[in-house]
Amino acid sequence: MAVELRIRWDGQVRGLAEHRLSVDGFAIPLHNLLAALRRRASSIITQGPKQGSAASVGRLAAPAAKIDIEIRELLASSIGISGFVVMNQPQVGEQTSFPCTDFLEHATELTLDAIDEERRGISSDQSVRKYLDSLPKSITGQEYTLTSNGQVKRTLSFGQFKLSQRVDELPSLREIVGKVIGVGFDPGTDLVRVKGNNMEVIMESESALVEQALKLRGENVRASYVVLGRKKRLLQIDNSNRPRKHSVRGALQVRGMVLAG
Repeated sequence: MAVELRIRWDGQVRGLAEHRLSVDGFAIPLHNLLAALRRRASSIITQGPKQGSAASVGRLAAPAAKIDIEIRELLASSIGISGFVVMNQPQVGEQTSFPCTDFLEHATELTLDAIDEERRGISSDQSVRKYLDSLPKSITGQEYTLTSNGQVKRTLSFGQFKLSQRVDELPSLREIVGKVIGVGFDPGTDLVRVKGNNMEVIMESESALVEQALKLRGENVRASYVVLGRKKRLLQIDNSNRPRKHSVRGALQVRGMVLAG
């Protein structure tokens, strides 16, 4: 089954007039698009064909990791590509089971559905959102056409849009009470590790807070930190029995940070 994906981008993009595709402008977006397609394909395998949003982290299902987009040609009328969505063959000695024949078509269609939802402000797929956000900001229009065995299965066309920001991707303020069980410092990463009753948190930190954490080893500490995505940043650390010097939340809001929760 030949699954073809055509993408056209319009706007004041470098190389548009000459019908050239800029590696600087589109290498990262194309990589992100492939990653989004693989995530959707992986969710089909692990959750079934009626799955919800694709997971943004975790190990891909083996067949999904074999998916590739092979560019056949650049579109002559504007900036864009025409290519095939394919499954790379396993290497010698590698055992990989291949899904049903319409697997690539279904995964590509779900990816286009997620692109449509994201551009309409519906939080659907973080990997798709990452692709859209990485495109050159001067793009004013996009068009996607999915063709399978010569028949058009899905078309999607839209102009400029603004991506929504999910609440769980906004910075949120957290706190842990426990013991300092480790630190990191130059020439490595400055970080502080605190273990509480039911959890352990590793936080990136300023060097001054690392030094303070070292002095507090053996004591019960209260550590305030910000979570943004998968990253954690230490803001304050002190003996848990001492009164708070000031509100961390208030200090962050003064700096213009929006907190979730």
